[in-house]
Amino acid sequence: MSEKLTEKALLVSLSISQWGARVEDKKATKEVETKFNAKKAGKFYKSLMEESAKEIAKIASRARQYHYENTLPWDKGRDVLLSENYLDYREKMADFEREMNHKVDEFVARYEQEIEYEKQRLGGLFNIADYPLPETLRTKYAFSVTPEAIQTADDFRVKLNDEEVDRIKKEITERLENRQKEAMRDVWKRLYDVVGHMAEKIKDKDIGKNVALHQSLIDNITKLCDMLPKLNLTGDEELDKMAKEIKESITKYPVDDIRDYDNIRKHVISETDKLLSKMDGFI
Repeated sequence: MSEKLTEKALLVSLSISQWGARVEDKKATKEVETKFNAKKAGKFYKSLMEESAKEIAKIASRARQYHYENTLPWDKGRDVLLSENYLDYREKMADFEREMNHKVDEFVARYEQEIEYEKQRLGGLFNIADYPLPETLRTKYAFSVTPEAIQTADDFRVKLNDEEVDRIKKEITERLENRQKEAMRDVWKRLYDVVGHMAEKIKDKDIGKNVALHQSLIDNITKLCDMLPKLNLTGDEELDKMAKEIKESITKYPVDDIRDYDNIRKHVISETDKLLSKMDGFI
């Protein structure tokens, strides 16, 4: 099983670092506690250069979300990606990296001007020590993707007695198989959760709760179903069948019809219950 996986998948690590742009002001915290005669009541944090930092953070967040959508968890810091999806993944991550670097370069170029603005904005809360030096700001930001091959028992070549080598190879193989099972369980869980979320919202609407139903309820399910071929590590036919059944049974209805017509809403509720029941056994 694991040997086949090594031919069609690889591991990728996404690492993004950023300047926190948020710092505890111990002096302000102490002053608030003194004013209200309180102890250990909380901490006062300052947001620094919020707009510029947020622009960059949003890019990082979109990159992480794309990484999550296209990979499955494997072990600490490394996720598994089907090799057929690698070129698209690499191209998209390179776009995120270029976009982030561009915003960082713009930020660095105007950094000293922003320092002057911060003095006015924060007034007595301003502390130059809260900010990195201009020459070190760029080093606070980094973006990297590291691909690796999936290691199998055959890659273990340490010289030990045969019995010990066989034992270790068996452990490696079992670990790989368990990780693969957990990765596939994660795919099923994602599918279960997105259908379950839709079911919950529609049921609330059906019993008269003031719930807004948005097209994203349908679109999120459709998007995940379309992504499943890129996440199906084992070629699980049951997963393919479930995706097809979901699209044919519940995503074909516009959300307006589900909201406005009782018969359609009750039918979709019935269908989601059936789908969730079937998926129970895979998670």
